[in-house]
Amino acid sequence: MLLGLLLVLASYALVLRSAIQSGEQLQFQRAQATQEAEIARQVRLAATDLWEGHKDRAVLRLAWVLTQTPQYPAVAGTLQAALMTTTPTPSPTPITPTPTTTPTPTRDPATAYAEAEAVFRRGLWDEAITHLRHLQVLDPTYQTARVREMLYAAYLNLADTLLPTDRIEEALLFLSEAESLGPIPQDLAEEREKAIRYLRALSYWGVDWDRTIRELELLTYQTVSYRDVFSRLVQAHVMHGDIWADKDEWCPAAGEYAQAVRLLYDATVENKRLEAALLCQSATPTPLPGQVDETVAAGPIAGLTVGKLSYTILNQTNNLYDLMVVSAANPVPIRYYSHVGQPSWRSDGQALIFKSWGEDGLLTMPAGGGSATYVLGLPADYPSFSPDGNRITFATRYYADNWQVYLAPTDGATAPYYMANGHYPIWGPGGFIAYSGCSPDGAACGIWINNPDDGEPPVRLTASLLDIPTAWSADGTNIAYMSTYDGDWDIYNVHVSGAVQQLTNNDAAEGLPAWAPDGSGLAFISNRDSSWGIYLMRPDGSEQRKIINLGTQHHNWTSERISWGR
Repeated sequence: MLLGLLLVLASYALVLRSAIQSGEQLQFQRAQATQEAEIARQVRLAATDLWEGHKDRAVLRLAWVLTQTPQYPAVAGTLQAALMTTTPTPSPTPITPTPTTTPTPTRDPATAYAEAEAVFRRGLWDEAITHLRHLQVLDPTYQTARVREMLYAAYLNLADTLLPTDRIEEALLFLSEAESLGPIPQDLAEEREKAIRYLRALSYWGVDWDRTIRELELLTYQTVSYRDVFSRLVQAHVMHGDIWADKDEWCPAAGEYAQAVRLLYDATVENKRLEAALLCQSATPTPLPGQVDETVAAGPIAGLTVGKLSYTILNQTNNLYDLMVVSAANPVPIRYYSHVGQPSWRSDGQALIFKSWGEDGLLTMPAGGGSATYVLGLPADYPSFSPDGNRITFATRYYADNWQVYLAPTDGATAPYYMANGHYPIWGPGGFIAYSGCSPDGAACGIWINNPDDGEPPVRLTASLLDIPTAWSADGTNIAYMSTYDGDWDIYNVHVSGAVQQLTNNDAAEGLPAWAPDGSGLAFISNRDSSWGIYLMRPDGSEQRKIINLGTQHHNWTSERISWGR
């Protein structure tokens, strides 16, 4: 979003400030719209509850609305009317039941308080909440401290009663109400966290099996006996395996069945695992999304004679981005992870680091695949390994309103530390970090390079904040970057001496250049033929050719990255 705003502003210093302010305003507007939509939804649900006779539930909804926006039209009057009426009773005669209400005489606060306290002492928590809310409407100043104390206890007790049942959402609502009056006890806070994770896992069920399994695994690690998480985890592995098997993808199917059997032995699943494992040994894998271009013959991709490419592609089934890896030795792209982006190889090619789009943080994964682990748990962009692999650099707005470049050890031994104001950092083989930014006074912008360990000031190589560095050459003398300096996205190369060369000049979008690990060429992304793809070219920009189809959609591609590792 920041980059999009930069394209239409004229002054670089004012550009950055306006982009930040606009982004914050848009975020606020979206949050406000979301809250207004939820308030309107609760009002509609309250009306439905009143019609169907669920007065207590309607009272809770309307009371919550008043805590969010006391001036919401007619809510206060509707709440008072609901509290002073009996539960609607449909007439059995008409085909369509018509709710009828009988007014209840207004009582003095002392009587209402006595009734509320009576049901509270009997442990009738839902009735106590209704009576106490009634009293608050009748006289908000009557026994205020004691009323809040009883409401707080009633919310906690009712939530504690409902959490083990199927009424999890209601329990969470009551806990939220209690939290507005006082702290949540540790045991209930832990149960709430489990309930939230459980609901989150179910929300991904059948949509994103990787995410479902990950959420269920986290719950299982906490307590294997929580609800049906263990049986659901086993079932999720089996169903995920069945989906792979339906696609004749026998290797990942065998892996999912193996996980299920490891958790709980079942003869039927074990037979599935054995069958899939045998087929895996003899099957020729079918390319996953991001398949090799049909014009490329089987065998190593033409031109990709060294290393391996990591990139992302939009998965049409769940509208999330998948992280893919394809090597010179195997033309079949392999899906490594889902809902992540901005991959970057370690210099030895044995590990990847990437950004999580679903959760704040950066993850690493071995080159051969396997489990991903977090190395940073805060909002961060464009991670990159140091030459020795012991540190990372990244950009974040976590510590300030503007983008800043930070460094951190991969083992988490010390906290991240600041290097410079800027964005899009990439660590080169010679120890220098290239990034896009401006001087402290905002007068000089462009691509800068800085060695964080030599104590020397940074050096500016280009003159536009629209220049985004993406990859160093293997010898540490060239930086590939993309820019809209001439009005559309094109690819450039800048030597550390400051010499710039334009490598593409096309009306289509072209960007995300990545140097080959041996310096033999560059990979980049383009939509020049009305369809997105990954292209290769020589270091001088010649012999441009498409090697991988990415499909017709690649929204927000400027926030992604291609990385070419050893």
